[in-house]
Amino acid sequence: MQQPVKSFLRLIVLTTGLIALTPAFAGDELLQEVYPSLAEWWNGEGLLAPNSKPRKSLREEGLEFGGKYYGALFGIQNSANGSASPWDDGGQLNFSLNAGKLLDISSLEKLKFNVQGRWREPSIYADPNTYVAGNSMFDPSNWASGTGWRLLQANAEYIDNLGTSSPNLLWLKAGWVQPRYEFALQPLSDKFLNNAVNSAKGIGGNIPFSSSFSTWGAMAQVNPNPALAFKGGVFMAYPSATSSSNHGLWFEGDVNSNQNSLMAMLEFTIRPNLDQGRLPGRLALGGYSYNNKTSRSAAKSNANYGLQTGIYLQLDQQLTREGESKPGAELQGLSSFNMLLLAPEENNQFPLYFHTGLNYTGLIPGRDNDALVASLAYGAYSPYNPGNVKSSTVFIEGGYHIALNPWLDLYPFVQWSVRPSGNSDTSNATVIGFATNVKF
Repeated sequence: MQQPVKSFLRLIVLTTGLIALTPAFAGDELLQEVYPSLAEWWNGEGLLAPNSKPRKSLREEGLEFGGKYYGALFGIQNSANGSASPWDDGGQLNFSLNAGKLLDISSLEKLKFNVQGRWREPSIYADPNTYVAGNSMFDPSNWASGTGWRLLQANAEYIDNLGTSSPNLLWLKAGWVQPRYEFALQPLSDKFLNNAVNSAKGIGGNIPFSSSFSTWGAMAQVNPNPALAFKGGVFMAYPSATSSSNHGLWFEGDVNSNQNSLMAMLEFTIRPNLDQGRLPGRLALGGYSYNNKTSRSAAKSNANYGLQTGIYLQLDQQLTREGESKPGAELQGLSSFNMLLLAPEENNQFPLYFHTGLNYTGLIPGRDNDALVASLAYGAYSPYNPGNVKSSTVFIEGGYHIALNPWLDLYPFVQWSVRPSGNSDTSNATVIGFATNVKF
């Protein structure tokens, strides 16, 4: 049986099995007090009933867990290697432990411990870029790196108001962390599948800024008020950090210790709230410094080497708003998100990158949580890249998120990659597909 079919059947078995179990629990009178009714479960926050009494009891004791399953069928209509229909998928589990609640010590309730892990389909034939043959930053899927099982995070987190009225004045985090989930955060870009917009954001084309980069690090953020934030972090940098073979367990970095070095990121954020707070936004200016121990003369596939630096500007803004959204729900209306990256061309593969996108939530009457999305990403290649001259790659994606309930999302989409590898040597690619996301 072909891999895409097996993966899709695995999803069906998992989902239908869990769906069958939960309403069965609700049939007994005693269990009705513990587990939600079918309607409550369907309209709840997750497949595994986060609001059931067992999980509430665990949260009261300080333990929270969650996760998700995600998968997509990439129907490649045309590409450098013809047509294909790979199915790519994965799953993630997240655990957090509140020290104060566990030990019943109120002074420690500001301290939390986090552990995260995941699994991704390891077959190269699940990666649509195997057929598209483009630059990895412009992979139609953002799940191609760090495949198989992987430890993502194991760290401690602390929040304190320092005796002020600002609830999150000081935030600290240290341990085994993922820089990609700490800087250049852009929630609307998470709705897209392609690697450039969802994960790399241009930065990942120059340094290992991706969900597969786990490393030792320490971060601090100061929030003088809800509209202002300063954040910085220092991390261990090491070669092949996103390789699938290390499973996120290279705690010592590279076995050749003289290849280990440092990485730092800084970010300044302003949150404008237009129209008396009805139209929230986010303006962020940030930068990175990554000491890449690869020498200029070493054989390599791109221009990345030496002390790499770059700056980025991010602007996200709610443009229109309709009705009154429920607490915790996404605002209805039109929103935009934008990212610009600039870096020295001498030792960065992409000296210029930008993406822009639109999100319209609640466009169709009666479908308040559905979202119509579209994005365009552009990356200009450094003239210092080895091999054939490369100019730029353009990647366009659009689709419609169908929110069947708060935890089950279906996403038909279309993608178009122009000059996938940076020049006309590689054919343009068109992808029509279907994705799903299930929150636990």
